[in-house]
Amino acid sequence: MQKARYIWVAVLVVLDHIIKAYAMQHSLPSIPGHMITWVLVKNQGVSFGALSSIPPIMLILLQICVWVYIMQNVKDVLPSTLITAGFLGNLIDRVFYTYIIDMIQLNVFSFTWPFVFNIADIYISIAAAIILLKNLPLLNIRNKLVI
Repeated sequence: MQKARYIWVAVLVVLDHIIKAYAMQHSLPSIPGHMITWVLVKNQGVSFGALSSIPPIMLILLQICVWVYIMQNVKDVLPSTLITAGFLGNLIDRVFYTYIIDMIQLNVFSFTWPFVFNIADIYISIAAAIILLKNLPLLNIRNKLVI
């Protein structure tokens, strides 16, 4: 089971970096009327560009500390696999480029999401949603949700 988890982490990290490499090399056109706009952003900070004035080595240490803390508390295989893949995808960017490569922006109806994100961020967001859904006591779905 552990070996399969490592394989999935590796596959997800490679997918994240293939898409990032493509975004860095090609101008991705926005498609009018669609929900996704391709915008290349070199994010010097953390989520949504916060903490961009902190030196990259400090951000790397912060990222590692947050990941270690989360992994001590997340025991489910799927969320921990997604969080690890997202963490490694963004950590590789931070180590090699000193910034995170973001390229996806959402447009819903006439609203443009002000933040740009990447595939690794999607992994982390899905994991957070799974953890939230599995721990919502008000909906009493904890034992009914099979993930």
